[in-house]
Amino acid sequence: MLSKIKNILGTKFGKDIIITIAGQVIVLIVAFGLNKVLSNRLGTAGYGEYSITIKTASVLTYIMLACLGIAIPKYLAYFRKSGDKIQESRYVISALIMMFTISLITIVVLYVLKVPFSKIIFGESGFDGYILPILLYAFTSALATFSYSYYRGLDKFYKYSLSQIAIQLIVLFIALVINKDVITLLYMWSLVNGSYGLLVCIYAVKTYYPKAKITSVKRDLKSSMTELASFCLPRLPGEFVLFAYIVVPLIIINHRLGIEATAYFAVATTINSMINPLFSFVGMVLLPLVSKSIASNQFSQADKKVKALIKIYLVVGVIGIIAVEVFTPLVINILFNSEYQSSVPIVRIMILAVLPNAFYLLLRNPLDAMSKIPYNTINLIISFVVLNILVFLSTNVVAYAISFVAAYGLLSILSFWAWRNCRKQYLKSSEEIASDKISL
Repeated sequence: MLSKIKNILGTKFGKDIIITIAGQVIVLIVAFGLNKVLSNRLGTAGYGEYSITIKTASVLTYIMLACLGIAIPKYLAYFRKSGDKIQESRYVISALIMMFTISLITIVVLYVLKVPFSKIIFGESGFDGYILPILLYAFTSALATFSYSYYRGLDKFYKYSLSQIAIQLIVLFIALVINKDVITLLYMWSLVNGSYGLLVCIYAVKTYYPKAKITSVKRDLKSSMTELASFCLPRLPGEFVLFAYIVVPLIIINHRLGIEATAYFAVATTINSMINPLFSFVGMVLLPLVSKSIASNQFSQADKKVKALIKIYLVVGVIGIIAVEVFTPLVINILFNSEYQSSVPIVRIMILAVLPNAFYLLLRNPLDAMSKIPYNTINLIISFVVLNILVFLSTNVVAYAISFVAAYGLLSILSFWAWRNCRKQYLKSSEEIASDKISL
C-alpha cells in the first residue's frame, strides 16, 4: 500500500493531488469554522432554514452551470494535449455563452414563480423574500465554480486551490461580522463569488476570443456548442439528482416532522458533506488526466492509477467511518454544540454512506472523461428513484437515514459496473494501437 502511494505521489499527477488536497483541507477547515459560527448563532430552527436555503442554492448552481464544470476540464485538457488552440478557445467561449444563457432563463422563470417555489422549498408561505438572494447566490456560485473548473482544465491546480481558500476565508469573515441574518449573508457572499467569477470569465474572454478566430458566431461556434450541449445536457439531470439527494429528504422531513427534525437530519448530512470532499479531490485531478491519456492513446497508465486509488480509498474510508462512529458525540460538539446531541443515532447511520459515496466520487470523473454516454446521470437517477421509494415508505428520521445509505450503496455498485465496461473498451483500443506500432 505504501509503495503504491509513493509511486503515485512521485509523478506530476501526485504533485497535483498534494496541491489539491492541501488546498481543500484548508477549505474544509474553514467550512468547519463557518458551520460552527452559523449553527451557534442561528439556533436549531434557524439552522434548519439555513440548510434548506443553501442546499437549494447548490442545486440551482449546478442547473445554471449545466455540467460545464465537468466539460471544461475535459475538453480544455484534451485540446491542449492535442495542440488545437483554435478549438480550445472556441470551447471556452461557447461554454461561457451556454452558462450565461441557462442562468438567465433559470433566474427569470424562478423569480416569476417565487411564491409557489418558496412554498415548495420551505413547506409554508411567507418565505418568498428568500428567493432573490438564493438565485443571486446560485448564479454567482456558478461563476466561481466555472472559474475553478477552468483552472483545472489548464492544469493550474495551485490557482484552483488558492482562489478557493481566499473565497472561503472572506465568506467566513462575513459570517463573523453579520449576525443572524441569512438573507444579508447570501447577498454578501454573492458579491464575493460574483466579483471573483466575473473577473476570471472576463480574463478568459480576452485571452481566448482573439485566438478563436470567430468571423461568424453561428458558423464558427456551431460545432463546439453542439458538442458541449450533447455532452452536458444529458448529464444535467444527474447533477440535479445528486444535490436532490440532500435537499429532497430535508424538504420531506420538514413537511412531515417539522423544522427541528430537519435540523437533526441536516447535522448528519452536513458531517457527510464535510467528509465527502476529501474523496473528491483526486477525482478533480483525474478528469483532465484521463482526457489527456485518451488523447495520447495511453489509457493504460491512467487505469493503473485508478486501480491503486480504489484500494487506498477503501482503507481510508473504513478508517474514517470507524473514527466518526466512535467519537460521534465529540464530533457534533466540535462542529455544532450540545443542542444537537439528539442527532447522534442519525449521524452514526448516515456516516456509513461515506464509503460507497467515496467510490462514486472517485469513478465519476474518469467516466465523464471516457464516454459521452452519461453513465453518472443514469446511475444517479436509478439510485435516486430507489431512495424516494424507500423514503416514501419511511415513518421516522432513522428510517430516512437507512434509506440514504442504501441508495448510496446502489450508486457505488452501478459506478463500478460502468467503469468496468468503459475501461475494457479503452484498454482494448490501447492494445490494438500498440500491436499496430509493433507490426510497423
